[in-house]
Amino acid sequence: MTSKKSGILKMVLFCLAFSSVAESQETGLVKIRNTEQVITVGGPDADIPGFNSDAVKIALDAIRARGGGTVKLNPGSYDITGPVRLSDNTSLIGSGESTILRKCNGFKTSFIIDADWGMLKAVVKDASGFKIGMGIQLFDSQHNQGWDVTTAVITDIEDNIIFFDNRTVNDYLASLDGTVSNSFSVIEVVDAENVRIADLVIEGNKGTNEYINGCRGGGIYIHKSRNCTIENVKVNEFNGDTFSWQITENIVLRGCEASNGGGLGFHPGTGSDHSTVENCISHHNKGDGIFLCWRVQNGVFRNNTSYADGDN
Repeated sequence: MTSKKSGILKMVLFCLAFSSVAESQETGLVKIRNTEQVITVGGPDADIPGFNSDAVKIALDAIRARGGGTVKLNPGSYDITGPVRLSDNTSLIGSGESTILRKCNGFKTSFIIDADWGMLKAVVKDASGFKIGMGIQLFDSQHNQGWDVTTAVITDIEDNIIFFDNRTVNDYLASLDGTVSNSFSVIEVVDAENVRIADLVIEGNKGTNEYINGCRGGGIYIHKSRNCTIENVKVNEFNGDTFSWQITENIVLRGCEASNGGGLGFHPGTGSDHSTVENCISHHNKGDGIFLCWRVQNGVFRNNTSYADGDN
C-alpha cells in the first residue's frame, strides 16, 4: 500500500471513529439535543388529570405534535369510550396492574337507510347510546366477518345521523340487518412505527359488548405497522381477539397475558413478518390460545403457556 493510500485510510478511520464517539455522546455541538417528552395522565398531580379515553387522547395528541415521546398513565381505572390510538415514536406506559383501561358498556342499533360503500355517515334507528369520539363497527348479515367489517370513530352526531372518520368498505343494507355497534379496540396502532405499550391492564367488559373479529379489532390491535413492542400487558374479558396484529413487521410481545376473551388469544395475522411472542400466557379464551394466520413467517414463539382455551 502506498503512503498516500495509507494516509487516506487512516483519515477515513479517524473520521468514522470520531463520528461514532460524537453520536454516542450527543454533546449538542452539531445536532440539537432534546429531552424525552413525557406527559402524565390521571389524578390531580398529573399533567392531564382525567381518568378516561378523552384525557389519554389529549396526551397522545400532544406527544404526536412534538414528534413522539411517552404518555405515562398513573394508577387508576380509566373509562374507555373510544380507541386509544398510538402514532409514530410513541410509548404508552402504565403503572403496572394498578393502571386499568376499562371498556365502556356496549350499545348497538340498526340502519334506517343503507350505508353504501365509501360513506362517512349512517342514518340509524337510535343514536342515544353513541357519543362523539366513540369507536364503532358497521356490518350487515352478509358482511360481518374478516375484512368486510368497517371500523371508525364518531366525529359528529346530528339527531339520528352519526358521522365518522373512516369510509365504509362495503354496501351495508338495512334490509340485511345493517347494524352499528360500539365495538372497538381498546388500544390500536395503525400505520405507525416505533411504538411501545407496557405495564397496564385492559378490562374488555365482554358481557355487555358485541363481538368484533380479529381482522378489524382486538383488545390491543396493530395494523400495517412495524417495530412495536408490548410488554407486561394483561387483557381480560375482551369480546374478540385479545391481542391481534395484521400486516405487520417486527412486533414483539413479552410477558403478556390473554384471558377470558371472546376470540383468539394471540393472533399474528395476514402475512405478519418477524413476530416474537415469548413468556406469554393465554387461557380461557373462546378460540385458540395462539393462532398463526395466513403467510405469517419468520416468527419466534418461545416459553409461552396456553391452557383451558376453547380451541387448540
